Amino acid sequence: MFATAMSGGCLMEVVDVVPIADAGEDEGEVSDDEAGDEAPAEQDEGGSGQGGEDGAPLFDVGSGSSQVSTCEFADQFPSHIGCEFFAIDPDLAGLHDEDPYVFAVINPLDEPVEVELSRRNDQSWAQVEQVTIPAQQVYAFEPGDNHAPGTGVFLSAVFRLTSTAPVVAVQFSGGYKSSATMLQPSAAWTPTTHVAGWRTHEGVGERAFMGIVARSSGTTVKLASSFDVFPNTPTAWDVPDPLPDDPDFNALEFELQPGALARLDAKATEAEVDHGTSGTTVVTGQEHLNSVFSVHTCAAIPDYDGGCGHMQEQLVSRLEGQHFVVPRMVLFSDPNQDLADVHEETMVQVVATQPETTVYFLHGEGEVLESVVIDPADPYAVYEAERELIVIADRPVVASAYMTNPKLTSLGSPSMVQLAPVEQWTGMHYVWVPEGYETHLLIASLAGAQLEVEQVATLDGQPLPADPHADPVAVHGVFADELGQREITRVPVAPGLFRVTSHSPSSVVVAGWRSEDGFAYLGGWGPSLADLGPAG
Repeated sequence: MFATAMSGGCLMEVVDVVPIADAGEDEGEVSDDEAGDEAPAEQDEGGSGQGGEDGAPLFDVGSGSSQVSTCEFADQFPSHIGCEFFAIDPDLAGLHDEDPYVFAVINPLDEPVEVELSRRNDQSWAQVEQVTIPAQQVYAFEPGDNHAPGTGVFLSAVFRLTSTAPVVAVQFSGGYKSSATMLQPSAAWTPTTHVAGWRTHEGVGERAFMGIVARSSGTTVKLASSFDVFPNTPTAWDVPDPLPDDPDFNALEFELQPGALARLDAKATEAEVDHGTSGTTVVTGQEHLNSVFSVHTCAAIPDYDGGCGHMQEQLVSRLEGQHFVVPRMVLFSDPNQDLADVHEETMVQVVATQPETTVYFLHGEGEVLESVVIDPADPYAVYEAERELIVIADRPVVASAYMTNPKLTSLGSPSMVQLAPVEQWTGMHYVWVPEGYETHLLIASLAGAQLEVEQVATLDGQPLPADPHADPVAVHGVFADELGQREITRVPVAPGLFRVTSHSPSSVVVAGWRSEDGFAYLGGWGPSLADLGPAG
């Protein structure tokens, strides 16, 4: 355990009066035609989350142990914790389409949870597997090959995870090239998604693509697309004239059934600066929510030099914000301590959601690395290996961090993670760490925040280590007038399930790497279990 000062603040206890035993009955069985037709409460069109001032959750009771909350209560306060998730088989490179992938479901509660994995089968959901996950444990579903091959609409390419109480879910590919994303519960979806992603490289057969999923019938998808569709736009889709107020975008419109997947591959361009799918806007209307997976079968960042990495990220517009703390990811540390630590570059990309957005990239004691004014059609990126960064914008942006092609070592490969703004930081994270990688937890917090990283389960059923706590190897600070002093705490961890608690809101990025391969995913956002309160 490592701790310093605890930040002050008001504490408010929130109690869910719905007994946990009633959660399954209240959720009920829903017919395929009715599933998802009603939008969850408290939805909004953009990324205005449930966080309070300076990232403090609205309901902060600061507990280091898990609490039981019902699905209905969790839906009222959207976060990464939920009871319904949609997932896909993220298409991989070349001949590796059938490489294994998993949906790792974490039960952060003190009671067992039933979880069902279903696959969409044309007009209905067919059960694949149902399990009971014990308290404070993780289960990895292995559904098998189900990838969607290229541009089009696919009626049987989507999986659904449902649970009797709130859980956390991670989608992970660990084959030829690794990647991961935290799955976003359907309660957190919005009717508008601003897309971040990367480009298809000229002369390379691997492509960037978007996967769009809807959960309710009667959904019309409207796109302001920043890229040309490969090989061509399907003839059944409506292609209006370019948007009159956005000539830089292509307009597309089509219908999407509940549980279907619309995949749009991006054509390569010869542009010197091309952010591919980034800047695209997906709109489905106030009562029809959508989710977008940003994927690349094998990306190279900044450019193709013979190597590449798989990328996937389920985007959520509730993570749009104006204040971000950005960690560096890949680190080589000599076990013999004969060589100095070496960081590979991390690319930090911002996508504007409104015209004429001013963005500052800060380091050190608030020194400006770069500043830029951008429109939604002009995503911008910086590369950094020497220091942690803060991103400040005068209007909401989507901020993402990317592993890049290794230059100084052989470690890592391009991988993407959408960052949580400070306003969406949370006090508790449960994170899953797979085998086969050097993995670090990158914890962004207030300077001097009290933090604890504790292993709560192993992956092979073996006993926990005598001391389950993990200690940091480095703490680096960064300052901005708008945020004060912030820190990135780097904690190496073994394979297993870990709980990260902080007595002021924090953000966790899970980053793992091995030779010419790597993955990264966000550990959580929004109200934590402690914030939601116990069941009555």
